[in-house]
Amino acid sequence: MAALRVSGILKRLAAALVPALALSAGAQQATGQVPEQRQIAVPSEPVSFTIGADTLRGRLYVTRAAMPLATLVLVPGFGGTTGDVLELGIRLAARDVNVLVFNNRGAQESQGTLTIANALDDAAAAIAWLRSPAVRTRLGADPSRIVLGGHSFGGTVAILHAARDTGVRRVLAIAGADHATYARRMREEPGYREALLGRLSGARRPDGPVTFDPGMVIEDLLANETRYAHPPLAPRFAGRAVLLVGGWEDQTCVVEREVIPFFRALRAVSGVDASIATYTDGHGFARSRAQLAEEVHAWLERTTPR
Repeated sequence: MAALRVSGILKRLAAALVPALALSAGAQQATGQVPEQRQIAVPSEPVSFTIGADTLRGRLYVTRAAMPLATLVLVPGFGGTTGDVLELGIRLAARDVNVLVFNNRGAQESQGTLTIANALDDAAAAIAWLRSPAVRTRLGADPSRIVLGGHSFGGTVAILHAARDTGVRRVLAIAGADHATYARRMREEPGYREALLGRLSGARRPDGPVTFDPGMVIEDLLANETRYAHPPLAPRFAGRAVLLVGGWEDQTCVVEREVIPFFRALRAVSGVDASIATYTDGHGFARSRAQLAEEVHAWLERTTPR
């Protein structure tokens, strides 16, 4: 039987939902540091690794702990990030967790073009880089303690990649939208496709931080509605640990519509260690970042192989 861990206070979302997509919302994610965060001294360094002909760039937050509890690969939202993701890098590294934050192909300073398929392969490349002998030795990164996580579009990437890679034993998805819901809304709601296309187009260079084709993303969502749906993927997570995080005020990744259905599907599968944490907060978890870091660290402690 899967484990149940629920935190946060239940709160009804407003009935009128603003049409939104984690793909584009991630591009608007705040990356600035709050005053409290600036007081936390953690070594970090810019890093890069390649996939094919493209170079991906990011930042590595290195813990000073002699024995790292885990190494977390953290994929940001669709638009990428110029620094940390929800302050998790600096907060977790201040404890005993190494955190790699990187930008997918096409986002920020990473080369190439962003597509959903490319993003999944980018996650695989990040994990492979951490498992390389030189990086593994320098960080003391035990391959069995590598965790794949992400926020917004990055949370979706973590789920979809882990579903196809059984070597990923633990998955953290923070406001990871189920892209099948957007395909369904495009089919069922007049005007939603055009609104979504317009929202995505705002993230495209030169106006936004991403190199991609918004129209191709729309077609990809419609063509792969079944493949991108989260609940049917639940049986693939047998024998693994998954932490889902949602915000009750999040109108981009709606908890009732996208997080809870996947959680219930995971709970129905024998051998899945499924946990959920919820906060009375929005998509950026601006009021809950300290609590979120504590929740993630507690989950890592509980699920780390000994």
